[in-house]
Amino acid sequence: MMRTSHGRRPARLSTKMTAAGALAALALAVTGCGGGAGAAKDSAVTIGLAAPYSGSAAYYGEWLDQAWQLAFDEFGHNVNGREIKLAKADAKCEPSAAVAATRSVLAENPLSIITICSGDTRAALPIASAKKVPIVSGSYDPSLTAEGNKYIFRVQTHDGVTNQVYGKWILGRAGQNAKIGVISDTTPYGLANNKTITAGFAAAGVTPAASATYDSSATDYAGQLLALKRAGVNVAYLEGYDLQAARIVKQANQLGLDAKFYFPTTASSDTFLQTAGTDLANKVIYSTPFLPEWSDAAKQFSQKWQKRFGTLPNADCASFYTMAVTMLTTLRNNPDAGKSAEAFTTAYRNIKIPNLPMGDFAFDPNGDPVNPLVIAGTWENGQRKLVDVLLPAQAK
Repeated sequence: MMRTSHGRRPARLSTKMTAAGALAALALAVTGCGGGAGAAKDSAVTIGLAAPYSGSAAYYGEWLDQAWQLAFDEFGHNVNGREIKLAKADAKCEPSAAVAATRSVLAENPLSIITICSGDTRAALPIASAKKVPIVSGSYDPSLTAEGNKYIFRVQTHDGVTNQVYGKWILGRAGQNAKIGVISDTTPYGLANNKTITAGFAAAGVTPAASATYDSSATDYAGQLLALKRAGVNVAYLEGYDLQAARIVKQANQLGLDAKFYFPTTASSDTFLQTAGTDLANKVIYSTPFLPEWSDAAKQFSQKWQKRFGTLPNADCASFYTMAVTMLTTLRNNPDAGKSAEAFTTAYRNIKIPNLPMGDFAFDPNGDPVNPLVIAGTWENGQRKLVDVLLPAQAK
């Protein structure tokens, strides 16, 4: 879920370069809607953004736009003499709207399309694949990149990896008397997250004492929370998109659920903090593929983001920035990549960039990151705080 650069002459990258140095050396020049297959040498090149720009998940669209703004601020608006345009359509984090949004941006002949929510990505993928246009997804649903479709990529660690180590880590903290309860929504993201965290607990020898689901449009979670309370759970894993996750923990507190609260990465966003409130946010732990202080490159990126937009970035911001940088780098280093969506797909699959905000970056054969990053974090009086780095193990 889910829920960014000035141009110079390209240089060979060193794995010892900083993120800023590596990106500057790439000499990207890039702006913001037109040209895919068969585009003339000097015509615009289009990237499609089928993202939520309205509704309860509209903040994802805002962060995505900011990520590209930061990229354009740093590297300009052209690459190899061609303008980069962004074709935008509102997917609303609703599969039916995502279908319409995908068709809308496909009409602009994009080289690639960015999608955010899991259900949106699932709905968009067959439509884009039929046109041989790759999707770069902000989804955490592991199944999307496990089905052999060569037109799907993601830049952050998916829940199949995250929850395997996160579930074991939670139980290590909880001890032998852990009694687990799980609540999730019924969106594709929520169901996949429930499945993977339950598998993570099972791998450590524990089956949840209670598990419940809710519709993503719901605002009352009392039934689900009381089921956990009746089961006597002392560890509660509560899944939801940012706004829903915050509402759940507020109601859990009101109902007197006496448990340690654990969340997926959605609880690391400002939306969660503002809705849950500082005192409650201080009591939660979340998994995430990014925190501002986890590395020097992450700190540098976070400082740039905060200076530009006035807030520190969350994992989605880092993910969207990584999308922009990897896509722009592909175009800069491979002039033929701008000729067609298929040429872009081939070139993008082979991208390698060291020291990005989420670490050294490259794709595995499925289109997932080669170097998955899993961090446990919390809130401390309105600031994100690193608790532990779970993957890569050597980062501890």
